[in-house]
Amino acid sequence: MLPKGDTAFKRVVDRTLVDYYKSGAIMATYDKWFRKPIPPKGVTLDFPLSAVLKKAYANPTDSPDPASYE
Repeated sequence: MLPKGDTAFKRVVDRTLVDYYKSGAIMATYDKWFRKPIPPKGVTLDFPLSAVLKKAYANPTDSPDPASYE
């Protein structure tokens, strides 16, 4: 959540998230929570990454248009 109208802060957040996605670090986070055992009980969701989400990670956007994610 961002303060409404704070474009400078939004630019910082957007740049940070784009860098995170483009670096590939997002995949380690995804694997940690959706593919590997989650502490403390070791539950594994084993939820594979969809093609649409993989594309969204490769091309981050803040567009509200669903077509931007297809």
